[in-house]
Amino acid sequence: MCHLRIASVRLHFIDIKVSCTQFLHSPHTCHIVYMRARAMENMVHTLYCNYVGDEKRFHYCGQSCAYDPAGKPLAEAGNQEETMLYVPVDLSLREGPLRDLNYLKNRRKELYHEDLR
Repeated sequence: MCHLRIASVRLHFIDIKVSCTQFLHSPHTCHIVYMRARAMENMVHTLYCNYVGDEKRFHYCGQSCAYDPAGKPLAEAGNQEETMLYVPVDLSLREGPLRDLNYLKNRRKELYHEDLR
């Protein structure tokens, strides 16, 4: 389900993907890898906003970040306090050299639901 939703983002030409989460503190940083990958595979700016701090017995890791369509980090927040990130977004990045990385042009449309073709 999630993969179809992500695919539909780029198919409908969304300029920015925003993910708001409450990812708990962990020794793993997979959420950062996933957001960078989403930016690259969908060729969109990706903003990851994560809750930070303690609430009841939970500790949220923060680490909000932003990536351009090539996966380049544009801004990163820490994991201890609330932070406001200001990120310049150049929408023309999708149309330059990234055109050659566009895996969607080679997809097999007949395998998708008719709403995603």
